Amino acid sequence: MAGRISSTASLHEVLSGQEVSAWAAKFLRPLAADPKDLLHTLRTWVLAEFDPDAAGAQLDVCGRTVRWRVLEAEPLMEKDLITVWPGIFLPTPGGPTSRTLEALSRKRRVARSRMSFSSTPG
Repeated sequence: MAGRISSTASLHEVLSGQEVSAWAAKFLRPLAADPKDLLHTLRTWVLAEFDPDAAGAQLDVCGRTVRWRVLEAEPLMEKDLITVWPGIFLPTPGGPTSRTLEALSRKRRVARSRMSFSSTPG
């Protein structure tokens, strides 16, 4: 970091810093142009404490749609957003089945391997 952060700085002061803003902008940039507004979905999901049904109610979509959008955001952000919080995406009645989630997990691994292959200097 360019500047030192005071040991008495509030969380708001830390998160409002220029370095954090630059990191967040770079990290979230791939979502900005998505026609499904994945950025808005992810923000709502986080503010709903990672509850896809609560986020869906705020977005006027079902929780299953929120789950799919989060899964779609993962390869764009090159981050695993689901398995870092165990239990959040356990299949629910009417939601994606474990087989569906396994298939999506395979797709994520393939997408990540393609991204890392394409970014390897040749």
